[in-house]
Amino acid sequence: IEDHFAKQNFRKVLQLIAGQHSVDVKEIGNSLDIDPAIWNKILKGSFYPSKNLIFSMGIAAHFSYRAVKDMLMTCGYDFDFTQVNDVVVAYLLLKGVYNMTMVNAALEEYKMLPLMIKQAE
Repeated sequence: IEDHFAKQNFRKVLQLIAGQHSVDVKEIGNSLDIDPAIWNKILKGSFYPSKNLIFSMGIAAHFSYRAVKDMLMTCGYDFDFTQVNDVVVAYLLLKGVYNMTMVNAALEEYKMLPLMIKQAE
């Protein structure tokens, strides 16, 4: 309950960042390959996403590196540059690489698990 009244919880940070990037949070949820019930819990502030889910949101919504870092820090995470996943995602964000073919190629090259982003059919 304490987090519900916190000045900066994930729900508030996500809404702020989405607004700064002119993205609707519902569009972000629609682009993710996750259970809609989980997304609703995130939007209500009753569920904090995993690091991989935050990475997925950042790539899917074309967020900046700084925005994703802020989201990570709100959940108690940060980029760990000793971890290949974090290095690859940070590179993609810093270089503005959001094309899913290129993102997937980078993930495959470094033998990473795919992000939780719906793939075009």
